[in-house]
Parts: sequence; C-alpha cells; structure tokens
Amino acid sequence: MMVYTRIVQIMMMLCLMVVLSACVSATTATKSVGSSDAKAAEINAKLGAHYLQRGELQAAKSKLDKAVEQNPRSSMAHNVLAALYLQLKQFKEAEMHFERAVSLAPENSEIQNNYGVFLCGQERYRESEKRFLMALEDPLYVEAAGAYENAGICVQRIPDIEKAVDYFTQALRLDPYMPKSLLQLGNINYDKGDTQHAQTYLERYKKIARHGPQSLYLSIRIAHKQGDKDALASYRLQLRSKFPDSDEAKQVRQGDYK
Repeated sequence: MMVYTRIVQIMMMLCLMVVLSACVSATTATKSVGSSDAKAAEINAKLGAHYLQRGELQAAKSKLDKAVEQNPRSSMAHNVLAALYLQLKQFKEAEMHFERAVSLAPENSEIQNNYGVFLCGQERYRESEKRFLMALEDPLYVEAAGAYENAGICVQRIPDIEKAVDYFTQALRLDPYMPKSLLQLGNINYDKGDTQHAQTYLERYKKIARHGPQSLYLSIRIAHKQGDKDALASYRLQLRSKFPDSDEAKQVRQGDYK
C-alpha cells in the first residue's frame, strides 16, 4: 500500500505538469464575454501557467485571478488555477476549479484526466475512474494510454485487481513503453503466485526504465522466490545503497519481502 500511495503522489505532480503543458489547448468559452476580454483572459491564463511552472506562485495567482475576472468562463484559467491550488495543497479550492473547468469544457480530455488524477489523490477512486473513462471517450485523445494507466493505478487501490489488469493491459496495447503499467502488472502477477509472468513484465520494465525502489523490491521478491541468492544479495545491496530511506528498503530490512 505504501508503494501505491507514493505512485499517486507522483501522479499528482505529473497532473500539475500536464495541466501546464496542455493549458494552451484547453477550451476557452466566450459566450457573453467580449472578444477583447476573452483574448486578455487567455493571455493572462497563459502567463499564470508560465509563472506557476517557474514556481512563482503569487505572480501566477495574480494573473489567473485576473483571467477569471476577465472571462469567468475560461476553462483554461480554471484548469490552471486548480493546478495552483493543488500545489498549495488547498484541495477544496482545487476541486472547485476542476469542477468549473470540466463543466465549461466537458469534452476536453486533458481536463477530465487531470481531474481524475486529483480525485485519485483524494482516495475517491470510483469517481476518478469515471473521469478517466470520460477522457477516453475522445477516440483521438493522444494521451489515452496515460489515462488507462491512471485508471489502473487508482482502481488497484480499491482494490479492484481485475479492472486494474484490464486498464494496464489497454495502456500497453496503445503504448508498449509504459513503465508503471509494466511494473504494476509484474506486482499483480507476483501476488497471484505467477512468478514467471511477473519476471516477464519486470524484464520489459528494465529495458525502458531505470531501477527504482519499487522495481528493486519486486526484483528482490522474485529472486527470493526463485532461490537465486546471488541476485537477491545484489538487488538488496542496490536498494540499500541507492534508496536507503525508501519504504521498500525498510521493508527489506525487516525481512518483509516474501
């Protein structure tokens, strides 16, 4: 469970980056708003995203507040404001702006995906799953593999392992180079007692990503299960030396890797 908690924390940071990179494409509703105000709001929203990306939070908020004042129906501004409040850990405000953004641009897959990541971080897993599926309604959504992967991570925490396997598999069907999907399918197969398939997914993972504490922990578990003492010692040393403060290192020190 500790592993999955950290994955969701990472996802929330990725959500912030996705919001920033996608903000230009977010729909800006202009109904009942003058064209000059709508244009000014768009400029201020982009500036707010720029400042947020640089970590200048006060400047970002000033520009984004101005954007919303100029065009209250700017989904772009609300989307980036949600990211700002997420970074500030003001979750009530973040949700309010996510809700406003999706109500203004319900067909914007990036916003739906970002909101899903937020809800997953709040442990509202079924609600987050719904948002990922809404993002996937667009057959041309270029980040569909990521939305499937996000859905898999969240339903895995319910836990709904059958659905998680389906979502991870769908992600890999669209993009075979999804390290989190490969690693989680490795973990799921190991937990089911299928060490062979767990090893297969782990090997695919290692071809596209560097070892982290989660993959080293799975490697340790597989080596222990296979009775490979040399590999077990090697992976334990790597985990202890590279990630000494990780939850996985603590578990291994306690002998919790069977």
